Amino acid sequence: MQALGQQSRVARKVRAYLTKTKLGLLFGCRRRAHIQTEHGEALHAVHCTARKQLLIWLRDKWAAQRMAARNEHGHAKRQRWRASFAQADRPQILRDMLPQIPVKFARAARDLLAGWHVEEPIVNEPSPQAYKGTGTMFRYSGSFSMIEHQPSLDLLAAGPSVDIDLLSAGLRRNAPQVLAIWDDFQSWMTELGNKYRFERVSTALELHTEVTLQRRVPSIHLHMMFDTRDSAAMRALAPYLPGPCTRMLRPGRQVHLSGQSLAFRGCKPHISLDSSQARGRSVRRALDQGHFYLQVEKKGSIFRQTTCPAYQTFTVSPDWVTGLWQGDKINKECAEQHYVQCKRNIRAYCENLKYHGQKQRELYIQQQQAAAAELLRPLQKEPVELPEVTQLFLPQFTRPMHRRKFLVLNGPTRLGKTVYARSLFGADHTYETNCSGVLEPDMREYDVLRHRCVVFDEASVHLVLKHKKLFQAPPAEISLGHSATGMYVYRIWVWNVALIVTSNVWTTELEQLAAEDREWLEGNAILIQCSQPLYRQD
Repeated sequence: MQALGQQSRVARKVRAYLTKTKLGLLFGCRRRAHIQTEHGEALHAVHCTARKQLLIWLRDKWAAQRMAARNEHGHAKRQRWRASFAQADRPQILRDMLPQIPVKFARAARDLLAGWHVEEPIVNEPSPQAYKGTGTMFRYSGSFSMIEHQPSLDLLAAGPSVDIDLLSAGLRRNAPQVLAIWDDFQSWMTELGNKYRFERVSTALELHTEVTLQRRVPSIHLHMMFDTRDSAAMRALAPYLPGPCTRMLRPGRQVHLSGQSLAFRGCKPHISLDSSQARGRSVRRALDQGHFYLQVEKKGSIFRQTTCPAYQTFTVSPDWVTGLWQGDKINKECAEQHYVQCKRNIRAYCENLKYHGQKQRELYIQQQQAAAAELLRPLQKEPVELPEVTQLFLPQFTRPMHRRKFLVLNGPTRLGKTVYARSLFGADHTYETNCSGVLEPDMREYDVLRHRCVVFDEASVHLVLKHKKLFQAPPAEISLGHSATGMYVYRIWVWNVALIVTSNVWTTELEQLAAEDREWLEGNAILIQCSQPLYRQD
């Protein structure tokens, strides 16, 4: 009993302290807000009753007019007309009867007209009739989404390629229509948040890139992200607070939004994020990710606003940034900036960005090479027939041999030596490496499963003498890339692979060699001295 009495005294002291401090005033304000919300919900119930009464009055009035026009009488006729009222054009009926509506139903009539006026979104997306939950993201679009902005229209009409960032910046700076929509949306969102006591709210106005490029008209959509999650600090204080306050601090307080309250300018939203399937911490992280999505400067972003800045009110996962980057929502610079702010595995994520850029450049070069080859294909001419090639060089690859001779095409420039060498086995099966001024051939990209021929363009006699085993093409792996440490050594397999050297000064260099080296080269190479073009000129 003494322990219980001591606990009660401590509780009374804590409550007294909270009452005297600003925190107590804060909870008092929250309590008053709770009372005001209950009062607002009561008023909302009154308005719903007024709308129902208005519909009954409108139905009976319409049925009476129909019966009077057809000179009909009787209860059965009246009931049939009342039943057909549900299929009638009720918005038009209400507009026609506005002068006759009693004053007490005036507000209900305005609310009904606003609720019945529903615009079609610019893209075909499902819209909820109502929403009940702890938080979600809505996307709005309608007739207001199509922006009449002449500079943007001129930019879209200039060509198929459009700079989305430049288009968004122009709409942000000097498009009064966009600014008016944003101000209206902010005011409407503030009123909605105050009514339903949203804890955190993030909004954004963005360019709808797909619709804009398809219709060639600047098109926007609006995002609204909200949740009713109470702050961690207030949940920690819940055991020390009076009963009414603890009831207000329940995490995940659900709100019920009707279809009419969700409509903005007659447009019903599309739910683009829902955490109903998540549980526990996953709900919180899903809501945080939704707020982060609207705060990032994505491609096409025009306006953004939030009450819960990322990195200050919640932590950001690098995977969220990666997802936006993968979806082409943000560029590489923006992703790198957010990786640094996340402060988790910065090196790995940034190196991934750099590696992606490197591979992207390589793929671009491959595409350009393929396009260039396709453009030059009609210009290619038929190669000439060289007896040394058809009788001495190519027959080596039709039978097993321990060693094979390599081919040397020597002669002045612009005779088509390299193109001729590439044509013997086809460009797709030929690996070409530039050996001008080097003593180490680069064969790291050589693929034994693909290449049947290797062309050493502008290789010198000294390069060949330094790699005698390579140019003999034995049935064994050959190591290249030797250095003092041997850390860059790699191995290749060139048995039964054609090796061709193209040079302008082979014979000149050959004469300057020692007799032993010159003898080895003459014994292991098939030299063709070219003086005429290696392609047919007719």
